[in-house]
Amino acid sequence: MPYLVASAVPGRVGRPRPAGRPTLPVAAEAVLRPWLLTDADAVREAFRDPAIQHWHVRRADSVAEARGRIEAWRSEWPSERGAHWALVDAEIDALLGRVALKSSELRGGSAELAYRTVPSARGRGLCPRAVEADAGADAGAGPTATPAG
Repeated sequence: MPYLVASAVPGRVGRPRPAGRPTLPVAAEAVLRPWLLTDADAVREAFRDPAIQHWHVRRADSVAEARGRIEAWRSEWPSERGAHWALVDAEIDALLGRVALKSSELRGGSAELAYRTVPSARGRGLCPRAVEADAGADAGAGPTATPAG
């Protein structure tokens, strides 16, 4: 059955996403970068936070479970089902939070937004700026993808 309207994200529907992942500047002190398996311990620690547990539907009781979540997040990039990012300190690469566009549907131009910050990063306004960086890049307004680890 044919569509009656053009794609909300022209030129992207049906084309594979570039293999590389961009690193997106958020603020002078933070960047969004692709998740790394070495982030698993920090992810497990973040899932222990009562505020994150209050709003989240999952938990990670071990580094292996956290690694599994990271692998799942990373698997959504090539298929354009999602864009999951680690929000990290720009200088020391410490985890500050997570920002994601999930359940992406490019033709309709929609996605679910997920975000959180670790307790030490709260109150700095990082998530709103990270969401703007993520949404702009996922819609094609951000930097061109470059290979990342």
